[in-house]
Amino acid sequence: MPNYFKALTRRAKAYEHLGLYKQALSDIQKANKTNMANADTAEIEKRLRDTISGKRTAANGFGAGKLASNRKAPGRQQPFYVQVRVV
Repeated sequence: MPNYFKALTRRAKAYEHLGLYKQALSDIQKANKTNMANADTAEIEKRLRDTISGKRTAANGFGAGKLASNRKAPGRQQPFYVQVRVV
């Protein structure tokens, strides 16, 4: 397996933010199988296991429940255009 530790941990954190805990757990388990695994990734794996099993709510961890309470609903944004001139 290629050693994509940083990519796997970042994607796992992104999945966790989105509330996709099973996908996050899958990625963090792959990251923990590499030689770069550390105490932080082990803690993330434990937190995800607890969240999935119901021992911990999403608001206690890092997940979507915590984000939803802190953010306002996004309004419609204006499109952003960039004009490029080729010389």
